[in-house]
Amino acid sequence: SLSLSLSLSLFSLSLSLSPHGVHDHFHVVNERKTWTEAQKYCREKYTDLATIENQEEMDAVKAALNGVSGYFWIGLRQDPKQTIRGFWFWVSGSTICYQNWAPGNGTGVEDCSNGERSGAVQSGSKQWISLLENQTLNFIL
Repeated sequence: SLSLSLSLSLFSLSLSLSPHGVHDHFHVVNERKTWTEAQKYCREKYTDLATIENQEEMDAVKAALNGVSGYFWIGLRQDPKQTIRGFWFWVSGSTICYQNWAPGNGTGVEDCSNGERSGAVQSGSKQWISLLENQTLNFIL
């Protein structure tokens, strides 16, 4: 019936969002891919690479990274056309208001002569870094 279907839909929504409408869980995918390959994988099988919009979501990413090491792609991308030098954006379309850059990353003009840059999160410091997107890393969705 319609009411049962609506109830199940609301129940599913409550599992994926916290009371404040924040993602309360993220998943680490242990398949090494370039940033573009990781995004394609996420979009075909799930939704997209992780977007981290606030401290609560960063805490959920930290929980997902508990016990793992390395760098992990997230849905953060530098403007590939360099129309605005140093401009970063979330591929989900969300505005970057919350930031968690490691020192020396993401805040200035970066050398893109060797390829396009995308964002990753370090498992140790749990901060964001800028890497050439052709590197192969595990990723977070």
